[in-house]
Amino acid sequence: MGYRYSRDEILVAAVEAVAEDGLSTLTFGRLAKRMGISDRAIVYYFPSKADLISATIAAIGAELIDVLDDAFGSEPLAPTQLIRRAWPTVSAPSNETVFRVFFELVGLSGAGIEPFATLAPALLNAWAEWLVPHIEVPDGSTAKSESYRIMATLDGLLIIQVQLGPDAAAGAAQAMGV
Repeated sequence: MGYRYSRDEILVAAVEAVAEDGLSTLTFGRLAKRMGISDRAIVYYFPSKADLISATIAAIGAELIDVLDDAFGSEPLAPTQLIRRAWPTVSAPSNETVFRVFFELVGLSGAGIEPFATLAPALLNAWAEWLVPHIEVPDGSTAKSESYRIMATLDGLLIIQVQLGPDAAAGAAQAMGV
């Protein structure tokens, strides 16, 4: 007797559930109910909740990298130019969900809740490393420190957008020369 759903199908459903309801609500029981299957079918592919959350975060991280690939392009630029190039893409309404999930992950990590406390720094470090080859490094700086500056600027603007709305974020971006 085979399983009705594959690992990939369960992972897609988990990503959809997180996009709709948030990371903190992802459980075997809720996901199984959503899919109309037994939670044992999920446990077959994801033996622990940490495994399910890790795989879901990895899938969402891959979506984030797709967004960032579009936003940053392939030509290395100075940090301010990269921020200007990326802002219209990362701030697009179509990308709001992936950033809301990212901010929830960071919040859960900040509260010391596992596996989020382990996953968030890994995701942030991966983003910083991914940024390095995109950066034309100014004298007296390092690519890693510039990647953190770019992340801080864009994430700060995105937090304003998520919490206060697009007009507030657009005003802040304009005031920063982005």
